[in-house]
Amino acid sequence: MLKSCIFLSEIAKSDYFLPHKVLNAECFTVLSMDSIQFRGDETVTLPSLKSLSLICISFGDLGFHHLVAGCPSLENLSVVKCTGFEKRVIVSSSTLKSLEVFNSGVELQVEALNLETFRFGQNGHASNYRRLLCNIQFSSCGALRNLAFFQAWFVGAWFDNLSSKFPVLESLILYKCGIDRGDLKVFSKNLKHFVLGGCDYKMNVEVVTPNLHTFRFIGSRSIYLRMFALNLCEATIILDKSTRWDTYHITLRDFLANFDCSGKLFIYAFGSEDILFSEDTRQTCFTPLPSLKHLDIKIIERKVPQWQ
Repeated sequence: MLKSCIFLSEIAKSDYFLPHKVLNAECFTVLSMDSIQFRGDETVTLPSLKSLSLICISFGDLGFHHLVAGCPSLENLSVVKCTGFEKRVIVSSSTLKSLEVFNSGVELQVEALNLETFRFGQNGHASNYRRLLCNIQFSSCGALRNLAFFQAWFVGAWFDNLSSKFPVLESLILYKCGIDRGDLKVFSKNLKHFVLGGCDYKMNVEVVTPNLHTFRFIGSRSIYLRMFALNLCEATIILDKSTRWDTYHITLRDFLANFDCSGKLFIYAFGSEDILFSEDTRQTCFTPLPSLKHLDIKIIERKVPQWQ
């Protein structure tokens, strides 16, 4: 009995629609659709479907809503580069555990009691690193444990009250994201893993996470970071290329001081000069890591182009 099906159309989207049998296959548990059109007036009955992947789908009025509503056992939903959504999309499911939305501009409301993982933003193929507006509201998603945003843009106080919104949140990824007010505050009692990478230049970041175990930072040292994570076990810092001013070294000292409480600190830098403090800085400023017991520094050599 066929339980998995992949539909890939090489025909123009406007010319191809799903067969009725596909949308009413009681045995399907996995369904992947790529580059087709879904009008929204079709009858959908997929009672056994657990995993649904939608890539480059053109939806008609209420098409997305009808499709998801016809999958009462759905656990994993992936939406990539889809268009034609109604003004506001409501994803309501008591069985959904994983949801990802990439390269799809949509105003989304998520109502999923058992949702554990949510991923949103632009994937690695998006041109010019254009950020996608995070116009998402969560309702009754208290089971969410993993939250990840890639090249997303946040407006207002989206991260306020993170602990009350997601009381069991354990993992947070923010990669190449931006926020309109320039200040990012992450307060979470149960957060254990946090990745912050490629964010805006001179962003102010405050992290209060008493149970954080691991922290990974990738990007500019010009970010102003204040961390309160007394139980931090391991921190990894990947420093990108920078200008080398004395004021930069003071900034770097303050940045590194956040990780003095960490059990282990790993630093990756482009050239040893990026992490060497000037003589004046060493004489006038306090050491940033007086209590750290395990420090591992690796130098990533800059590659010289072949034509030089």
